[in-house]
Amino acid sequence: MVKGKIFVLGVLFSVFLSCVCFAETNEEEIFRVVYDNLAAMEEENLVDYMDTISEDSPGYNTTKQQLLILFNNYDLDYEIESIELLESSANEAKVKVIQSTRKIEGPEFRNNKIVGIHTLEKTDGGWKIYSTEIRNIEYLD
Repeated sequence: MVKGKIFVLGVLFSVFLSCVCFAETNEEEIFRVVYDNLAAMEEENLVDYMDTISEDSPGYNTTKQQLLILFNNYDLDYEIESIELLESSANEAKVKVIQSTRKIEGPEFRNNKIVGIHTLEKTDGGWKIYSTEIRNIEYLD
């Protein structure tokens, strides 16, 4: 009887640990997309940047066009100051990001810090940014 209870507790503990590990792995995968997105901006790599964006995103083509203009005219420095997973399910996640952007070279630009919410969707087994909502923008100069 005691062995049966110990076995059941062991199974429950194993299930709990696998759920925790899955949640951490899922969070790491989601955060990696956000960091890869920012790294591509920093490197002005349009292909890598667009690889982090869902092709189903309503702003996909507009984003591509705007980035070409941005990359041709500015050299900017980006930094994620904080990142937080707000919610996630099997197919969607919301991530709060505080990000600062500062001009290195280019025409007039206002350095800023934004609070944004990225909505990511799981497509073809990987996470992609579907949309970003800017919740707050603070100009630093």
